[in-house]
Amino acid sequence: MSALPMALAVALVASSASAAPFDLVEAVRDNDVARVAEAIDGGADVDAPGADGYRPLQIAAHQCSSKVVARLLAAGAAVDARSASGTTALHMAVQAGRAAVVEALLEAGADAKARNQFRATPLHVAAEIRRGDIAATLLAAGAQVDARNEHEATPLHIAVEVGCVDVAEVLIDAGADLNATNARGASPQDLLSEGNPLAAMLRAAREGPAVPTASPLTAPTTQPTP
Repeated sequence: MSALPMALAVALVASSASAAPFDLVEAVRDNDVARVAEAIDGGADVDAPGADGYRPLQIAAHQCSSKVVARLLAAGAAVDARSASGTTALHMAVQAGRAAVVEALLEAGADAKARNQFRATPLHVAAEIRRGDIAATLLAAGAQVDARNEHEATPLHIAVEVGCVDVAEVLIDAGADLNATNARGASPQDLLSEGNPLAAMLRAAREGPAVPTASPLTAPTTQPTP
């Protein structure tokens, strides 16, 4: 074989190998389980990011079927690997409101306390998208109820700002600090806008349960000993 054909063959092999990760990314973006399996079986790196910096599992968590997510996890995809911007697959699944995928990632060992480039945890994201059910799932998996993002805001700050009663209730029940202040020195109560449905809830949580008072109708019936 002449030098030129040999060089061309080597180049083609190298080109095929380097293209494999991007073929996997493309198959994931198309939500094509069969092509995803084919790419993995062909040796594609399941953690290699695409041109935009997002890894296959992160893309799948945001937009693909649970089958694609399961196939990537089974192939050993790093569950807490980060994109170029510091986002994890769990952040992506929460952002898309995909409760079943969130549960699958957590079962695979995803870190519920993970932070992105803005120091936001998946729980901050759940508050932002108004999903109390996902917030509860994250808390059960160990998420920090009073985690702070780059603005020192807790998930409860965000729940109040977006006016989500469901998330606020979940956070308060989990022991969220009602007096926590953000970088501007504002507590969740300070962020309440006029007519915010959370006003009564926060007020009741601050005051605590009512202390029962003695009633004259329930006076002791035991007679004094003569």
